[in-house]
Amino acid sequence: MNTELKLPRAVESVRDARRTTVDWLAGRPRSEGSAEIITLVVTELVTNVVVSGTEPITLRLEERSDVVHIEVDDGEGEPLHDAPPATDLGLRVVQRLATRCGTRPTKVGAAKWAEVALT
Repeated sequence: MNTELKLPRAVESVRDARRTTVDWLAGRPRSEGSAEIITLVVTELVTNVVVSGTEPITLRLEERSDVVHIEVDDGEGEPLHDAPPATDLGLRVVQRLATRCGTRPTKVGAAKWAEVALT
C-alpha cells in the first residue's frame, strides 16, 4: 500500500509529513529502529524542500518488498550531490541513514528519494 501527500511550502508541512509517516507505518512489520529512521528521513527530505524548494510539494511513501521508498518532489529541485554542501546537514543525515538515495527529474522539477530497510 502506498500513500501520497500534497504539502504547502510551510513549516507545518514537516509536522504533517511526520504524522502521515507514523500513521502509514502503523501495522506494517518493521523494527522499531527502522520506523524511527524512516520518519527521520522523511522529516529531513521534507524540511529540505520547504526551506529550499518551491510548490507543488508531494511526499510519497511506497513499500517495496523489504524497503520503504520515500520520495519528496517539488517544482524546482536540484540533484542530490554525492557530497551535499556543509550547510545542508539534513541531506547528509539522509545519505548516512538511507540504504540508497538520489534524485530524479520530474515534469516540473526534481524528486529527492531515499530507501530505508524495514528491518
